[in-house]
Amino acid sequence: MQSTDFLNMVNRFDFIIITEPWKCTDVEVAEYRCIIQDGTVSKSDGRNSGGIILLYKNILHDWISITKTSPNFLWFKINKSYAKTMKDLYICSLYIPPNNSNYYYPELFEELEKDILNFATKGSILLMGAFNARTGKYSDSVCHRK
Repeated sequence: MQSTDFLNMVNRFDFIIITEPWKCTDVEVAEYRCIIQDGTVSKSDGRNSGGIILLYKNILHDWISITKTSPNFLWFKINKSYAKTMKDLYICSLYIPPNNSNYYYPELFEELEKDILNFATKGSILLMGAFNARTGKYSDSVCHRK
């Protein structure tokens, strides 16, 4: 794909989420603002992992706000007036390391659950990003038993 084709495709979107850029310090796309959430650094080998980049059009600056950041989550809100909805939209762009990764920690899901419960009281929720889900060995559904 030619770079001009890629930029033409990108320009059709109001916001873009990029996961796993590792250690990225500078992203410039004309007419977009950039928020970079660094990933984590391994204590054993110093290697970078994860990370999240949010690009959104300059014209949306008054309608988008960052609500929470952490090494694995970048939450942002799209104002209901822009979205033309009854509620604000809270989007979590996330990176969940694979279960067998040095970067994985089980409390990550507890943190995500608390965030979801918190933001769900304020508006609608959308989760997107790198879930690193595996279904080859485990069930791809969650069953709640009473």
